[in-house]
Amino acid sequence: MLSRLGRVAQHEPIPGEALLDGGDGAQHAPVIREMKGSGLAASEQDAADKRAVIVSLTPLGKERVRAALDLRGTEYFSRIDDWSNDDIARFTELLRRFNR
Repeated sequence: MLSRLGRVAQHEPIPGEALLDGGDGAQHAPVIREMKGSGLAASEQDAADKRAVIVSLTPLGKERVRAALDLRGTEYFSRIDDWSNDDIARFTELLRRFNR
């Protein structure tokens, strides 16, 4: 569920159909229901398409995403803590090339 919350956080509010890659409304509905039931997301009817919903994070959902990202950042930095500046510079350059 965290990856779906992250997707909402990056682009919110988003159409419910964007939570899953492909599929139809019947597949999106349980995902949205679970997120709403956990208090992590809210949804409203899409004004442009009454059959669709728009999903956004609740304050709790935003807090959970932020905490997960903080944890990932802590883990990331703890892994390179003892690297030399040259190693970090090389790693940074390789990541830039990888992400092109």
